[in-house]
Amino acid sequence: MRAISSTDPAAASIFERRIGTVFGPVVGALLVVAIQYYLAPLGAWVVVIQGAIFMICVLAFRRGIVGDLAHRLHVRL
Repeated sequence: MRAISSTDPAAASIFERRIGTVFGPVVGALLVVAIQYYLAPLGAWVVVIQGAIFMICVLAFRRGIVGDLAHRLHVRL
């Protein structure tokens, strides 16, 4: 394991750029709760369906749901 120094280009690129907003986690949490609420009658299948939805979202929304929506609407967050 190597230590991260201030001269490490990989660490600098991660910590210097903006990595999202506060809106993304809030929207994500609301979606998770809504999915669990509406799919609750399906019992244990909720976990399987939720996992499939998460995989689709990760593959479809590379910037995140809020980031992709902001990009399509030409809005800077």
